[in-house]
Amino acid sequence: AEVYSPAGIACDRLVDELRLYLQAHPEQSGFYRPILGALAVVAGVDLGQAGETNRAVSYFELALEIRPQDHYMRANLAVILNLLGREDEALAHYDAIVNTPGVAVNPLIWVQAARLHAERGHTERAHALLRACVPLLPDAGDIHRFLSEMEKLAIVDLAEPEPGPSN
Repeated sequence: AEVYSPAGIACDRLVDELRLYLQAHPEQSGFYRPILGALAVVAGVDLGQAGETNRAVSYFELALEIRPQDHYMRANLAVILNLLGREDEALAHYDAIVNTPGVAVNPLIWVQAARLHAERGHTERAHALLRACVPLLPDAGDIHRFLSEMEKLAIVDLAEPEPGPSN
């Protein structure tokens, strides 16, 4: 398959070509490696949207290797792993995001992490993650019901200060 065609650019092929180039010319990796990471994210998104989730995972993993602090990419990888039923791996990526000091609460990520923790019986952890979402989603009935369920299941003293997301 071609990198360039009338239909557009095949980013996955471009990533593959750039990887081959860098294997042959490692002295160029200082310049091209960040570009490779950005292209790998685009290729992962394209493949995910095309339903090629297993291939998308490999490109997101490459991007994560190059840009380990990129939460956007890590969240995309977690979503796809979750869709593939690789929930333990997805949870590890969600936790890497929510446990990052100073990271802003993103309810989409926090709720998914809470759901996976709840399914594993980590109700106190799920409760803490959901509590962090409430101020951002005051009218989200589903989250409030989920939070109430976790409050019933978790041994939580609500009189104590709220635990942070890195509980």
